Amino acid sequence: MLFDANLFIGVDPSGGRKPFTYAALDQHAHLVALKEGEVEDALAFLGGQRGAIVAVNAPSRPNLGLVRQAELR
Repeated sequence: MLFDANLFIGVDPSGGRKPFTYAALDQHAHLVALKEGEVEDALAFLGGQRGAIVAVNAPSRPNLGLVRQAELR
């Protein structure tokens, strides 16, 4: 079946102290994992799943550094 997934996983490549934050929900929307790590950690977690639908968050454009500009704060 096209959407026969055991988990629904969201990956945020810019959150927290570590470069990647990822969360996994089961088919009943129960949180089964919430982790932070390097890209290798996220890939190892994803690769260990039997079936999953994965969504990756990304900014709409590169960081422009606006909060570093005193006149804009």
